[in-house]
Amino acid sequence: FDGVPLAPALALAAVYVVVLIAAAPVFEAAKPTARLARLVRDTAPLDAQVAMYRLNRWTSSWRFYVERPTVPLDSFAQVKTFFEAPGVRYCAMLGRDYDALTAAGLPLRVIHEETGLFMTSGRALRAGARARRERFVVVTSAPMTLAENDSR
Repeated sequence: FDGVPLAPALALAAVYVVVLIAAAPVFEAAKPTARLARLVRDTAPLDAQVAMYRLNRWTSSWRFYVERPTVPLDSFAQVKTFFEAPGVRYCAMLGRDYDALTAAGLPLRVIHEETGLFMTSGRALRAGARARRERFVVVTSAPMTLAENDSR
């Protein structure tokens, strides 16, 4: 080990371990992808159609956690066509997109809402407290159940 800078290598290894143990789980917990996809997986009937509206960064992880085919939607017209088709439909989207769609007259019903990080890159980590938290919603075309109606 002559000439090997052991102290700097150990310091880098220690920083790496701290990041893996402390920072990575916090960052992952702030991303709502898995939670929202599991909610849809556990709530939506097996014959329901599932979509994501303008959440293209999520495509692979969403499909992994939701465990069913997912339709990517990128325009108002696509969302309108998706929800006008027969059958029960579920869709994940940003809260601001939901607000715009309902303001335009689409009758969507929120079944779940939460905040989280949309960015999945190191930029979100570097931003720290300034990282922009987004509002995420899961909407459906399914009629409200009696239990949901009674809880209101």
